[in-house]
Amino acid sequence: MCNTFIQAAHAIRFPNAHACPEGYEPDPQFLPCWRSGSALMRDPQEAVRGAHLIQHDVWASMGQEA
Repeated sequence: MCNTFIQAAHAIRFPNAHACPEGYEPDPQFLPCWRSGSALMRDPQEAVRGAHLIQHDVWASMGQEA
């Protein structure tokens, strides 16, 4: 889902912030799509500071919790 948001932000030209735990970073192939002002963070509270829209998702897919 994060990869899709990076692509969408690029297509409609808005910066975005993503918070994720280590090991769950977006696919590196999408990082060149990031707009100026976009960021990858570890702290979710920092990522939502000043946000106009917040979308969340889980980091493990159903059946892959381990």
